[in-house]
Amino acid sequence: MEIAWCLSSTYKSEGTLTAEVMKQHGPIWAPYSVWGQAEQDNVITDDFNVARQLMNTNFHESCNLWFNDDFWVKLGRPTDINTYDWKVSVEIPNKEEIIALQMASTRYDIICAVGFDLHGVGTYKPNSMDKHLRQNYVNYLTAIVKMAEDTQFVFIDPAGEDIHAGLTMKENFSTDTAENALELLKSL
Repeated sequence: MEIAWCLSSTYKSEGTLTAEVMKQHGPIWAPYSVWGQAEQDNVITDDFNVARQLMNTNFHESCNLWFNDDFWVKLGRPTDINTYDWKVSVEIPNKEEIIALQMASTRYDIICAVGFDLHGVGTYKPNSMDKHLRQNYVNYLTAIVKMAEDTQFVFIDPAGEDIHAGLTMKENFSTDTAENALELLKSL
């Protein structure tokens, strides 16, 4: 079984799940914004200016850098980077963590997702922009889990007490504590 970790943009390397501990069990996929915390194997950016800066400083020599396929020509067709053509078609917060989760879901049997906020939209004011953005976010999460039916998603210590109902109905979705997840990974 191939295992990977996906980190949210709010990940902090502290407590049980440090980057060193996670890397013992599989590669890490995460947005560039958590590089200082995780020094992950696969770095995702969907911001052209960040991609350009990273290319100019040869950042891609220290990891697998992934950026939007639309940037490739604009950045001089670099040969030693990775691109993706998957697009988030609506405005959502933390787009890069969704892209990292989607990218990893097509490559691994088990995805251990850390730092994700899975709460639904029940506490938001009707017709508010916050509710709209939150609904878009959980819809993308749900679609990724649904599309990758052969991949088991384990969301570790997720934020939000009212987990979005669309996620909990999926057989390949589960939540667990960091301690339990690490014990189970040791037995694989």
